[in-house]
Amino acid sequence: MNVINLQTPSIEEQSVFVDVANDNITEFTEENLATYEILRSKLCYPEVFGYLSPQWGPNGTSWYDETGLVDINLINYDDKYGTQKVRVTTNPEALALRLKIERAKFGLMHLGIILVRRPDGRYDFVEGRTRFGILLALGMTNIIAEIMHPTTSARIRIAGNTFNNLHTPAGPASFEDNRETILSLTEVGEDGEPPVISKQKNTTSGRRKLSSDVNYWLDEMQATSLTPSQRNEIVQAVWDNVLQVKTVYSFKTGEAQERLEDILGQACIAEDAAKGIVYLAFSDNIKNLHAAMIRHKPSKSTKEVRIVIYKGTLEMSDPEKCWKETVMNFKERFDVWEKDLSALRYNNTNVNDSFFKVYAGIPQVVSLEKEGIPIDELYIYE
Repeated sequence: MNVINLQTPSIEEQSVFVDVANDNITEFTEENLATYEILRSKLCYPEVFGYLSPQWGPNGTSWYDETGLVDINLINYDDKYGTQKVRVTTNPEALALRLKIERAKFGLMHLGIILVRRPDGRYDFVEGRTRFGILLALGMTNIIAEIMHPTTSARIRIAGNTFNNLHTPAGPASFEDNRETILSLTEVGEDGEPPVISKQKNTTSGRRKLSSDVNYWLDEMQATSLTPSQRNEIVQAVWDNVLQVKTVYSFKTGEAQERLEDILGQACIAEDAAKGIVYLAFSDNIKNLHAAMIRHKPSKSTKEVRIVIYKGTLEMSDPEKCWKETVMNFKERFDVWEKDLSALRYNNTNVNDSFFKVYAGIPQVVSLEKEGIPIDELYIYE
């Protein structure tokens, strides 16, 4: 039989939570602050208080300054610093967090909102804008905050994104958040400080330096949830932004087909279509190509399907090498794979490529033009 516990929580247990949804409660008290400091263990947050904390304080000391109550009127919650440049997407956890706070009250055991003190005595956000917005909407007039020493706007963005990536109860930083934070580091700061990721020339060494810098800062910001492909997308975005030229092409679903048709031109497509020839872009996944062939339903007038290969996102540490290994050499690798499959399953039957023809690759690296691979022409397989 289920037993429902109807006992009333003790005074000590009640002190752990603040009913911020209660209209009669409009501020955190000194008693709340004292309870928070007892419950919130600094050992659990080394990135704020311990060995992982940035040494951005006076004379190279810890960035953390103090913990305290901060009046909401002193916080620049529409400022151009901090999390406004850290989060660019709507926080997916915001509604769930608000419902939790309203129903289960505001827990004092979690790390407080992180602010940075400005030279004028006001405060900017580092992390916690979602929780702040909820408290503001519920009528609270102050917050419990971890207060940091003044520093540059770039450092605030780096720290805010790091805290979001690590643990925030309000939802982790998204791919877009990480990308936009990195892109902001290529720009001169609002307070005039030079870019954290400096300008480079459009050379092999310059591009590799940018790749190295991006991955360094993603590591520093604990962006462990990013896939290798997402990291490469961020590197490419930095290349495009810093070098101001298109150096590498990456493709999401449908974009490769559009690029293929741009290269061919409508006249060529129409002329070949009249002959029963169609062109289809496929990714470089060898094992999936046969399945794609089976799924494709050609029209009765189709006599030949020319398959054109692309790589979704290149490895940006060496995109030239990556494209050559995945796209340029695809036909050779695919032929070996089909030969091995035929030997194992079909008694060495010859492959008939008169209908489905692995025809070409889409060039994706501008620098390979010097090796005779124009970016605006298909690389035709022998």
